[in-house]
Amino acid sequence: MGFFKDVRKLNKMGKEAHQNTDVGAQMQQVSASMAQAQQFMAAQTAAAEVAAQPAGGLPGKATITAVRPTGMLVNYHPVVEVDLLVTPDGRAPYPVTVGDNINVTNRMVCVTGKAVPVVVDANDPQVVWVDWATAATTPT
Repeated sequence: MGFFKDVRKLNKMGKEAHQNTDVGAQMQQVSASMAQAQQFMAAQTAAAEVAAQPAGGLPGKATITAVRPTGMLVNYHPVVEVDLLVTPDGRAPYPVTVGDNINVTNRMVCVTGKAVPVVVDANDPQVVWVDWATAATTPT
């Protein structure tokens, strides 16, 4: 008989807890937590982008001449091959093909004919880092 009494008591406690729950306040708290997490992830992504830049590289510009899908996805973002005509500051232009993970923001920038800022490795000119974040905020 004690078991059913305990079940009834737990059921009553659950109903009281449900009635005293402020769903609106919980939703605001969840929204605030999500916004904070998104800000943290944006900061982490920006830090990773800076860390990926070649140290001691040469700044320059590149024009996207072709974009080809590779059929691969990384974190649900497509990986593409991008053909570039790279022009390091003070040097002659030359063609390079780079593979890159294109997120939602970069998809609008990664189009044929678009000029994007790049950094070229001083030791190997075939190693080129495209600054997608700056390209996304720079008007055409």
